[in-house]
Amino acid sequence: MRKIGKVMHDFDERVDHVMLPLWRRAQKYFVLFSSSLLLVLLPVFVFKIFNSRSSVVTMAIRDDLAIIEKALGEIDKTCNILSIRPGGGVIDFLTVEKFTGSSIGMLNLAHPRRWKGPYVKVNPSLRGHMYEIVSTKEGYFILPGKNVRLPNKLLMGKDIVLSHDSAVTIMMQPGGRLNFQGQPLAKRLGFSVGDWDASHIEKDTLGKINDIITEFNQSMPFALRVAPLGVVTC
Repeated sequence: MRKIGKVMHDFDERVDHVMLPLWRRAQKYFVLFSSSLLLVLLPVFVFKIFNSRSSVVTMAIRDDLAIIEKALGEIDKTCNILSIRPGGGVIDFLTVEKFTGSSIGMLNLAHPRRWKGPYVKVNPSLRGHMYEIVSTKEGYFILPGKNVRLPNKLLMGKDIVLSHDSAVTIMMQPGGRLNFQGQPLAKRLGFSVGDWDASHIEKDTLGKINDIITEFNQSMPFALRVAPLGVVTC
């Protein structure tokens, strides 16, 4: 037993003799090693946080666009959207319970009395800015409002300026300015605007439509050389 104990003691001394210098050297360079490791991991950590934040904003835009399109679809189904003001406008009217007249926001309605608002509890917004509707040759699109910084770093109204001739559909495709990581940052209205039945339009709205048509005929010089626009009748 004494021999075994002596062997173990000698073995421990040899291990200590070999490992102690290595341990002291490791302690000496530990601070340098740990600092270098942190410097390597920090950019990775920051990138993951930024990428995660951008993904969260992208999902928020996707959800907001779906909510707005659903609300506008319900409005068109019950009230019939006759037209949307040229150039579009800010979507800040979905929380309205009642209103007078036949227009609300940028919408002109055939049946304003059928309004069933509010359609949402809070108007969707992104970074303090309401969403907007824009009119282009391709149709009507819902997208983040001006001065909103998109997840791809582009600024609405500055880096992305839309007009009637803008190819929004192409911009929504992967690699486009209105797309981030394969997710579109805009949405086209899924219903037709202006497909209404004149025989069921309310009288006050009908009178306003007739006034607009009459004013148009009177203000256009060439209207005298062609047949005037017809007046809508019930």
